[in-house]
Amino acid sequence: ELWSKSADLGSFKGHLSLALAYYYGDGVGTDIVKAKYHFELAAIGGDDYARYSLGVLEYNQTGNYDRATKHWMISAMRG
Repeated sequence: ELWSKSADLGSFKGHLSLALAYYYGDGVGTDIVKAKYHFELAAIGGDDYARYSLGVLEYNQTGNYDRATKHWMISAMRG
């Protein structure tokens, strides 16, 4: 609930926390669509781990290897 409030207030760390919770089903049901949404918002906010995680999601869930590689390259270039 606090992560949701944090994300609603524009916290990119809040979006990352929600994304990880939805991806792993930690305290909520696993929901890959919601996980991707929150990873994207956190990545837009400049979170490198969220960008990396988007690559993992694309690789493992959709099989979109080109897109996964792009996410990983952006994450690596940012540090």
